[in-house]
Amino acid sequence: MSKKYKINLGESQRQELLDIVKKGSAKARKIRRAHTLLMAADGKTDETSLSLRVVRCCFI
Repeated sequence: MSKKYKINLGESQRQELLDIVKKGSAKARKIRRAHTLLMAADGKTDETSLSLRVVRCCFI
């Protein structure tokens, strides 16, 4: 599966997403979306992103 969208994050945007993920006090949906955006910005494919979310779900 190829990437559907190209994500380019500025340093402040990346830091804001990292803060959301690290603090863990936001709603689960917001944290999951922040993870997805960070992975997309790092060049991960949609398929990789999906498989990582499924694995996380199963181990919690």
